Amino acid sequence: MRPMQFRLGRRGLDVHLVELSPGAMQDLNSLAEQLSWNVERVLRETGARQVDLVGVSLGGILALLYAQNAAHLGQVRRLVGIGTPWHGSPMATAALPVLGWVSAGVWQIRTAAPLLHQMVAAGIPDHVEVISISMRGDMAAPPSRCVLPGAKNVALGGRATPWTHQWLIMSTAALEETATALKA
Repeated sequence: MRPMQFRLGRRGLDVHLVELSPGAMQDLNSLAEQLSWNVERVLRETGARQVDLVGVSLGGILALLYAQNAAHLGQVRRLVGIGTPWHGSPMATAALPVLGWVSAGVWQIRTAAPLLHQMVAAGIPDHVEVISISMRGDMAAPPSRCVLPGAKNVALGGRATPWTHQWLIMSTAALEETATALKA
């Protein structure tokens, strides 16, 4: 995430990285709680009343879970999900034999995962703007899995490669779309 932090910072945005436990392998609700501590830290350090959250892939899911759980606090103004599979990732199911025994999160981001279904059904909290950016050719988070009802859904051009999903944090098109959303 440091390249994205640097590039957004060069565009005049005040960017703070989130500190999650190594590997972010825990239950998604536990990771969303860790995000909560980070939001509190940033609000305290900056004196701001609200934050804009940018989450890549699983980070977008954590951001929406946090925004839903803390909606009554009104601390989230905008949420940008980049390559966020709101409806689950087909790659998560493929990863189960390798990661399923160490990662609770991989079970929770499968295409049929109850947590994601409940999160999407709960919808976007009032007064939170959500922008969902996806890239064609992303096998981990195809644009069809990244459409969130009520969000501004943007599908960028791209090619199918094994690295398309990982490339999102370096993609100029994704960065420009994110910067535009944050400056709106």
